[in-house]
Amino acid sequence: MNSASWIAIYLPLMMIFMSAARRRKQIIQKIKNRKRGLPMTNELLKAYITKKCKLSSGSMENSLTGVLRSLNENWLEVETSNGIQLVNTDFIQKIKIIG
Repeated sequence: MNSASWIAIYLPLMMIFMSAARRRKQIIQKIKNRKRGLPMTNELLKAYITKKCKLSSGSMENSLTGVLRSLNENWLEVETSNGIQLVNTDFIQKIKIIG
């Protein structure tokens, strides 16, 4: 086979594989962005200070119920029945106001 035949056969195949690889990379990036989500901002949490809330974090539905006392940088001080606990706000997934 001469070189023109090689180009005619393999160039379209190479273009198809490159476009498929690019599309796969875009899909993976979209999935990573969806999983990442947006971090909770301190402005949202400031509205709940002095209220009794239930904080949920983690896939195992780890939860903490208590009164939110203060917010300092990424740490939230929660007064529970067991005492005062500090929670990193980066791991909070859901907040529910109780009573």
